[in-house]
Amino acid sequence: MTNQIILTSILVFISFKSVGFLKCYITLLHSGLRSHGKIIAFEESRHVITKGLIPKVEFQTHKNQTILAKPIYSWFLEVNSYSPDKNCVACYDKESPAKFVIKSNLELLINGVIVLGGLISLIWLIITLA
Repeated sequence: MTNQIILTSILVFISFKSVGFLKCYITLLHSGLRSHGKIIAFEESRHVITKGLIPKVEFQTHKNQTILAKPIYSWFLEVNSYSPDKNCVACYDKESPAKFVIKSNLELLINGVIVLGGLISLIWLIITLA
């Protein structure tokens, strides 16, 4: 029982981060502007859970402004195995173009699975404690 409580606590904690990312990701995907960009560099992650490389993306906004920045961070950004000079689609906020995400079905899927796993684990814990 103790292991289930610990696992559920961890999953729920990670799920909160994933929900926040998914909310922002889906908002930018649907109401943000899109631009074709390119991965031009990498920067090390400072997060404890993942110590991978975060891609730096260069893209042009609708006002021909060049943006060179890292996308909004998700703990699972690294699993996409981006490579230098790889093309991507950046979905950015019109008012603040440095706020953007890289369109990625894999990242969307992984964050969705984490949220679903956290929810199922929490429901299972409540049922077993009742």
